[in-house]
Amino acid sequence: MKVKTDDIVKYLPIIKIAAGLDATLVLTSVITLMCKNDKLTLVSTDMINTLYVDVPIQQNTDDGFEVSVDAKTFIALMSKLSTEQISLTVRDTNLIIRSGGMYKLPIILNSYNQPAVIEDVRQKYTSNMTLSLDIVRKATNTLSKSLPTGVLANVLDVYNNYYLGEVIMTSDTNNLSIMRTSTSLDRLISSHVMQILSKFDSDINMSDEAYFTDNIVLVSAKQSVSDDYQASDLLAVADTLVPICKINTDVLKAAITRIAIFNEKYVLLKIDSSCELVSMHDTFVEPLCDDITANPVTYKIDVSTLKTYARLISDDSITLSMTSGAIGLSSDDCTHIISTMEE
Repeated sequence: MKVKTDDIVKYLPIIKIAAGLDATLVLTSVITLMCKNDKLTLVSTDMINTLYVDVPIQQNTDDGFEVSVDAKTFIALMSKLSTEQISLTVRDTNLIIRSGGMYKLPIILNSYNQPAVIEDVRQKYTSNMTLSLDIVRKATNTLSKSLPTGVLANVLDVYNNYYLGEVIMTSDTNNLSIMRTSTSLDRLISSHVMQILSKFDSDINMSDEAYFTDNIVLVSAKQSVSDDYQASDLLAVADTLVPICKINTDVLKAAITRIAIFNEKYVLLKIDSSCELVSMHDTFVEPLCDDITANPVTYKIDVSTLKTYARLISDDSITLSMTSGAIGLSSDDCTHIISTMEE
C-alpha cells in the first residue's frame, strides 16, 4: 500500500495529542493502522477519547490489515521521512515502512476490535450542531492560561474545562477568562479535547458523543454542566468590573519585563489620579497611565500571573478595570479577571 507522506505527517500533531502515550497502558502507547476497503485509518486513544483519521491511499496492493505499533516511534519516524510517497506492508511480526530506506516497526497488537473505517464510526452518531474551528482555535490560544496546571489540574476537574455557552469561559480557583462569542451551547469540553479539536482541519460537526469532519472522528462522551460549575455566577463577576483606563499593550508588557528582572513575586498596582506598578521593596516604579479619576486603591498582584495574561492580549491597548478583590484586563473580545489582594 502506498500513501503520500504529507497525508500522514499533517495529522501527526493531532494523533500525538490524542494518544495517551502511557507506557503502562498498551492501548494508549500505540497507534493502530487499519487498511480495509481501500482505505487507511489511523487510530489513537487515551482510553477516554478515541481519534480516527482517514488517509487517502495512492495505491493498494494489500488485502487489508489491522496492526498496532509503538506510537512514539511511528510519529518520530514519519516526521523525519523526506520522500513524497511511502509504502506500508505487513510481514510476519513487523510493519514495514519503505521510504528512502526500509524500516521495521514491531507489531504490538494485531487487532483490538476497532470499527473498520470512519464511516462505521460516524454512522453511530447524528450531528446536532456545528462548532467553528476558528472559535476553537482562538479559545485555546487566548483562554487556556486560566486552566489549572500541575497538581490543580488533577484535583480540580470541574475547572479543567472550557465552558461553551453565551460566552466561552475558562477558570481556575483564582482567575477567570471570558471570550465574547456566542456558541449557542451549554456545554463543558475538557481542555484535552479542546486541544485535539484545535488541530482539526475544518469546522466540526458535533453530537453528544463525537466530533467529526469528513476524514476525522473524535469519540468523546459529552460532559454535563453540573451544579458545581455556575457559569452565571462567574459571569456576574465580570459584570461588576469598573473600567479605569486604557493602557498601551506594549507599555504594559515592557514594564512587566523590566519588573521581572528584580525577581519580586508580587507587585503593587496603585490606582489614584494615575496608575502605576510599584515595587513592594521600593526598587522600581512603572507608570502605566495618568489623568484618571478613581477612588484610591492598591492591589497586590502576582507578577507571574500578570505576565501570563498580558501576553495573551494582542490588541494595541488594554482596558484596565477593577472590582472588589480583582482587576480586569480586557481586549476587544476577551476579558481576563485576575484575583488580587488589597493592601
